[in-house]
Formats: sequence, structure tokens, C-alpha cells
Amino acid sequence: MMLSVVAGHIANFPFGEVFYYYQVAGFFLLSGYFFHYDKYADRFSKFLKSRSKLICQYLIYSAIIISTHNLLTEFGLQPTNYIYYSPADYVTAFIRSITIPSEALAGAMWFIPVLILMQFVFYWLNRVVKENKLLIGSSVLILFFIGWWIVKSNAIANNPYINTHIPNAQYFVYLPFFYIGYVFKKFGFKSLSSINAMLPALIVIVLSYIVIRPTMYLYGSIDPYCFIFLSLISISLVIGISYHIKSNILVRFFTTIGENTVHILAMHFFFFKIATLLLTIVGLKQIDDLHRIDGPSNGSIIETITYTYLSFGIVFPLVLVSLVRKIRSKIFVNKYSPA
Repeated sequence: MMLSVVAGHIANFPFGEVFYYYQVAGFFLLSGYFFHYDKYADRFSKFLKSRSKLICQYLIYSAIIISTHNLLTEFGLQPTNYIYYSPADYVTAFIRSITIPSEALAGAMWFIPVLILMQFVFYWLNRVVKENKLLIGSSVLILFFIGWWIVKSNAIANNPYINTHIPNAQYFVYLPFFYIGYVFKKFGFKSLSSINAMLPALIVIVLSYIVIRPTMYLYGSIDPYCFIFLSLISISLVIGISYHIKSNILVRFFTTIGENTVHILAMHFFFFKIATLLLTIVGLKQIDDLHRIDGPSNGSIIETITYTYLSFGIVFPLVLVSLVRKIRSKIFVNKYSPA
């Protein structure tokens, strides 16, 4: 999933539209699959504590990116329309980050506040209806259409103030996927790996891409039924394929990526900039490309630059996190080791 997220943020990545069939919805579906409501059902404080690490990681990354806004703007690592922040602007930006990241380099991190809000909604929904499956399912469906209306409503979108906060409604829109993942916890996904499940899913995806090529972004022209249907079909195919990955190296690599999702979300746009800077130095890119949010590419499937961005966006965050962890472990070992 995370490979698809990073690749989807590279301009004109080959067949990049297909990634949006499943990457966002799949992220929330798998989050629901690994959500353990029973562990926290008795006490909300226990549930809140279980989210604390994720919340802290998000707040720390947001604070770092927002606090360096002026420096990044000065070095041309932000869009050209970005202005220098005053002290009040810093405070406003940090408050807005709770709704959705307002910084270009933090844009991909909107997944995290939406996920946290979604988990809060789902937790309290379970408690209020006392885990009644019928009420939960119907409530999730109703909330989905409410969220869809909020996101799609032109009246709301045309309001400059409210429009800033519209992405909040995405925790309603993606709630059905979270719930489906939660339900599948009891059954598992093994059945999706059969050829009888994978082949029809592949045919549907290929035909939809060729015939209608739907815009699977929430702000595109897709209708809600096609959005849910194609997302679920695409997710099922990706999960089915994952069961056929037998290489230990690949399994370990993908597992490592999954375990470092927050770090990759937070840092891959920054490392796109580093890649652009290096490509500019060797004459393959223009200096103006540093002002772009995504990783520029001409979209060729054999284009080296395309995979340079993908490598920088995935590998470098992992390397940096690994180095930080090693340094931190050595500091703690030296600090607490006997004299």
C-alpha cells in the first residue's frame, strides 16, 4: 500500500491512476482489520493511551515541518506562492494540521488525523449501540453518505473557511472500509488469494481503466457506488496478490515499509525534494522543479528519474529512521550501563 502511495505522488507515474483505486481505501481497511476494540471496550482511557504513540508521531512531524516553514521557503523547497510565516501564522498552521496538514511537505500525512478521528468515531459508535452489528452497519452507511455530501457539496466547497475543514469529512467517507476490515478480522483474507477471486477482480479493474478511467479521488467526478465497488474490488486483488509473495526478502521489505508507514508518509515529499536537487545538479531537472509538491517525471515506464523518486521516497526515510533508532539505542545503553 505504501509503495502505491509514494508512487501515486510522483507526477505521471505509469498507470498511477490505478493506485488510487485501492491505496487510500486499502489503508483504512487494513487499519480496521488490525483494530482491537475488545482490548479497550471497558475503558476509554485505555483506548486513548493505545493511540498516544501515533498521535505523538504525527504531532512531532507536523511541528518539525511547520516550524521549518520559513527556512524551507527560503531554500525554494515550497511552492512559489508560499509566504513567510509570522508567529501567529505558525500557531494557525499547527491548529489547522489537526484537521488536515496545511504544509506542502506534510500533505500526505492527512491519513493520520483522519485515521485517528475515524477510530474515535468507530470506538464510540460501538459503545453507544453496545456492539449491535445491525446498528453499527447502518450507522456506518449513513455516516458515509453524510460525509460524501459534505465533501461533494459545492455550497460548502465554495465557502473559503469551511472548505479548509472539508477533509475532516473523509473519516466518514472511508469509515465503511475501516468497518469492513474490522469485520473481516474474524474470517481473514485467505479466500481472496484464489484464482476465482483474483481473475474477475483483475478483469473489472482493467475494463474500468480502459473504458471509463474513473477519477477515484474524492474530489473527482466519481459517484459513491462506483467508488465503493471499485475500491473493494481493487483492494481484494492487491490482498490476494500479497498471499502469493513467497520471497523472504520481499516479505521482509514490505513488512518493514508497513511498520514505518508514518515515517514514510511524513518524509517522502521532503526526499522528493532532495532527489530533485540532485537531479538539478547533474542537469536532468530545472531549478523551478524544486517548487513543485510532487516528484516530477515524464511518466515513462523505463524512465530512470521516475524510479529515482520512488527510491528516494521509500528507502531514504527507512534509512534515516534506522540510523536514528541506532543512535538512540546507543545513547540509552551508554546512559544506563553500569560504570
